[in-house]
Amino acid sequence: MSTETHTDPQPFNALTVPLQGTNLIEASAGTGKTYSIALMVLRLVLEQDRPLREILMVTFTNAAVAELEVRIRLFIRRAYQYACRDRTDIDSNIKAIVDNAIAQGGLPEETVRERIIAAVNALDETQIMTIHGFCTDVLQTYAFETEQAFKSEILTDQTLWITRICNTFWREEITTIEPDLLQALVYEGKPTFDKDGLTGFVNGLLDGKVFIPREGDRLALPDLTVALKDMLAQKNNAYQAFKEYVHREYKLLCEAAQSNYHARNLVAGCKGPADFVSAFESKWEKQYAAICFPGAVDLFSQYVQLAESLEELRLDYLEYLYLKLQDRAVADMERLKTRKNVLGYADLIHKVWLAVKAGRVQGVLADKYKALFIDEFQDTDQKQYEIFSNLVANPVFYIGDPKQSIFGWRQADLNTYKKARDGVQHVYTMNRNFRSTPRMVTALNHFFSIGDPFLDEGIGYIDVDAVPGKKEMLQDGVPVTPLWLCQCNNETEVIRGVADKVVAWLNDDRCQIPDGKTGYRRVKPSDIGVIVRTNKQGKHIKRELSRRNVPAVILTDLQVWNTDESLQIYYLLLAVLSPNRNNISRALLNRYFGYGAEQIIQMDDQKELARFRILKEVWEDQGIYNALSLFLKMYRVRDYCSVEDNMEGQRAITNYLHLMELLHQVRIQKDLGPEELLSWMARKIGESAGVATTDSVSGTDAHVQRIESDENAVNITTIHKCKGLSYPIVVAPFLDLKWNDKPTFLAFRLSKNPDGIEQMKEGDYVTAIKRGGTYEETAKMQSAQEDRRLIYVSLTRAVYHCLLCNRSKPGELKPFLEAALEHPGNWIETEDYTVVEPIKRLKKAQKKAFVETGTFESRNPSGVPPMPSGWYVESFSSLVQHLPPVPKEDFAEPVAPTLPVSAYDTFIFERLPKGVKTGLFTHALFEEIDFTNPEGWEKVIDQTLRKYPRLVQEEDKEHLQRLMQHVLNTELPDGVVLNRVRQEDKITEMAFFYEQNERSLTTGFVDLFFRYNGKFYILDWKSNHLGYAVDNYNTQAVARAVAANHYTLQYSIYTRAALRYLQQKIQDFDVERDFGGVFYLFIRGMRQGNTTGIYYKNAAQVLEGIEDV
Repeated sequence: MSTETHTDPQPFNALTVPLQGTNLIEASAGTGKTYSIALMVLRLVLEQDRPLREILMVTFTNAAVAELEVRIRLFIRRAYQYACRDRTDIDSNIKAIVDNAIAQGGLPEETVRERIIAAVNALDETQIMTIHGFCTDVLQTYAFETEQAFKSEILTDQTLWITRICNTFWREEITTIEPDLLQALVYEGKPTFDKDGLTGFVNGLLDGKVFIPREGDRLALPDLTVALKDMLAQKNNAYQAFKEYVHREYKLLCEAAQSNYHARNLVAGCKGPADFVSAFESKWEKQYAAICFPGAVDLFSQYVQLAESLEELRLDYLEYLYLKLQDRAVADMERLKTRKNVLGYADLIHKVWLAVKAGRVQGVLADKYKALFIDEFQDTDQKQYEIFSNLVANPVFYIGDPKQSIFGWRQADLNTYKKARDGVQHVYTMNRNFRSTPRMVTALNHFFSIGDPFLDEGIGYIDVDAVPGKKEMLQDGVPVTPLWLCQCNNETEVIRGVADKVVAWLNDDRCQIPDGKTGYRRVKPSDIGVIVRTNKQGKHIKRELSRRNVPAVILTDLQVWNTDESLQIYYLLLAVLSPNRNNISRALLNRYFGYGAEQIIQMDDQKELARFRILKEVWEDQGIYNALSLFLKMYRVRDYCSVEDNMEGQRAITNYLHLMELLHQVRIQKDLGPEELLSWMARKIGESAGVATTDSVSGTDAHVQRIESDENAVNITTIHKCKGLSYPIVVAPFLDLKWNDKPTFLAFRLSKNPDGIEQMKEGDYVTAIKRGGTYEETAKMQSAQEDRRLIYVSLTRAVYHCLLCNRSKPGELKPFLEAALEHPGNWIETEDYTVVEPIKRLKKAQKKAFVETGTFESRNPSGVPPMPSGWYVESFSSLVQHLPPVPKEDFAEPVAPTLPVSAYDTFIFERLPKGVKTGLFTHALFEEIDFTNPEGWEKVIDQTLRKYPRLVQEEDKEHLQRLMQHVLNTELPDGVVLNRVRQEDKITEMAFFYEQNERSLTTGFVDLFFRYNGKFYILDWKSNHLGYAVDNYNTQAVARAVAANHYTLQYSIYTRAALRYLQQKIQDFDVERDFGGVFYLFIRGMRQGNTTGIYYKNAAQVLEGIEDV
């Protein structure tokens, strides 16, 4: 094959492009690259007699795999239909390919028909994979050549292993540092150094980042330690000298302040020297300070200089620690994976890359694959490119769009894309947009016409053509302006502005979008896609839309459990585990499985029973993924999904593949057998439908209702999840992206070979501590470049109309808007949302609520009357969202970690994870045990551990027993000892539901409601992590935690509910006599014989608090 490279890019035409050599296709958004790949595959089948099994197609996601597979199957079937002289409803390009194969290729019509028939019969041999799927296939098929151990499994969750590695490193390397030095390293300056930060750091390493220190020479570690201690002493002495000066000269300082207005104000707010010291620290650089307080300024400036020098030494020391952790973590993780015979996703690519570089698999892969298509090539990296560029295939097509490269954090490397573009023989461009209307395309051409729109000389914007004749969205019978800019002051205005516009579209009969059936129709919620940067932003938008009665859903990975396909797979797996006619009939009654009612009636029971028994054997021996893959082949599911050229079949196969992957991951992570996996799936489906389930799918009606409502809801998704999607109307509210200065670590690709750092080169993906210099400049530029590409991806999802919001702040959106507003045209309009008075806006929003209840009313269970209009339900969780945060100054820093005083302390503070899962686990423990029977505690611990596998290690079970003892044997205030509370004297998870006022209901659960010595008490278990020492859980600390989390509101709600309950149950109930109060037990800090970890309010204090609330 010739290696001669290209000259200038040529326009791409799928019908005429030569199917030979190495090629790169730059496909702008909406130009139909999946469609074009399918056409080229059809041409290879007909023109070169290439079997489908010899054509390798690699793309980025399972959704893209499904879309491409459905398209190829459909095109081959349509080609067969056309070749058999059925000429109705055939794509003109498919016709042209078949005709050209006969006319220009000189092939007899019968030969063409035979080739198509062979392709139809071999559709299950189509080779379409993600990069990880391809690498997995290579490692499994050629285990000997790749030196891969047999039956390796994929490690999808490394969290537990990473936590262990970091805990060991902390214990052995950090807690042994001298206390003064440790204090300076951990709590002073940025980045702060803690175990949570270490786990995030190691996660980054395992994702492929390499940590590098600053460029230049550094002190050796022993010398650095000495210098750091010396500088720390100098800094502390300088600060002490400054304070002594202020105390000594305070009277003179106050007199000197009288000559200046600002200085007088400073001392007027001081009650003494200590206040002056605090106030002066933020004012010492002011001009008046140098005039009035020159002595203080001189001493404090010396302190500041020493502090800056100390910070540089501190960062050097941290870099040594991070480098040490890097070496250790990577080595330890490799040992663990080797011992357990598992691979991470990055390992898959790395091992295939090593095999390719060593020349061990090129021969077998060259025999297997004769043609190669790499889709989404802009999201690849150097290793992936080297794998594919070494495959001896002809033709090779790399297809991508550098303007849509937005996965830098996944190591997508545009430098690799550019290198490939320079190295291929032919470069083509796809610049006809089939997605958007002519007016929308014109608007985007104008928008991106600024100079250097992507801050990258290697990426330009070429004007895109539109398909003529496509109908536009109308307002009052006139085409709408494609781009609409909403100017806002802050995020609150953005959120309200978006909701106002959405409600206006939905309620306006004059706002019409094209409809293939009726010509035009009103806008529906599902026509609108809100594209956000983060899921948090999406939740804010969804909440505001919900207040206006607009249905909205956030598209996440969890969404797949709320689909028809999840229920279909559940019933399928139920039939595999319990194969009988009823179960099998229910599982197969699905058009995509090939069975309707007639086929079920005629079903061969014995044949199907035998098939399902085979599936069960495969599941038990080879895992869930292989069993479901076999089912898809057995029942030709892919064929049925591609019978019609619509999105339903594509969506179905996408969801099936996604569910297969998720079930495979969960099986490995949780080590679940078939029955356990099915139970887990049932709970997941139930949760997605908003119903509680145990071991079977209940609430099926609720599940179906949820699906129906979601299909007509506003779609909210992140920019990274919206690729490949399109919406008639796009709302992009948060595109005023700018450099995030908060993270203390940088992540970037080296723009040059770094000085003094061996084995690192230009283009490597690295992380470094943010400390100015060239590293930060490089990271800022790369961040700005990707922000520009995020803007492009967001705007190009729109078919008819796009709403942009701008918060009048500098960011990467600003240059585009400035250029657009400087030369406005009929393609963009602006609205200043900031000028609407708040009260008027509120009234306007209330009037504009979307109230089409006839279409979007909720369904009630039969026999249950609907809740009156306007009622709402409150809980602690919903109320606390509206409370202001407690001021930071109300909190003290945790006590610095010291060497653990016992193995139990190590477990409770370090190895017992933080987070919700631990809270659920400990709640389950205390719910199930009999407080008075320690002999039964071990059994409850074992049962609970089975529900939460891998949360606590087997060797730590004894510490859970100790936890029980500390909590239940401790004497609490009011003389309460929990180990004396009998089963009949307590209610766990007591549910309540009471009327708050005439239009409000309050609901919730009390962890423990119990009776002791004739009094009733409320108790709440808290697993909050307040620090690494028992002193972090003293009386003051737990009181701060209660205030910080608004638990006073929580126990006020609980108390109201409990008192109402007791007043109903006890005829002569007396609050002061019969109610004992409220306990909040922070169980990590509780020790028998000690008062730590205990928060208590007696009845009088609680009742007083209720009045305050």
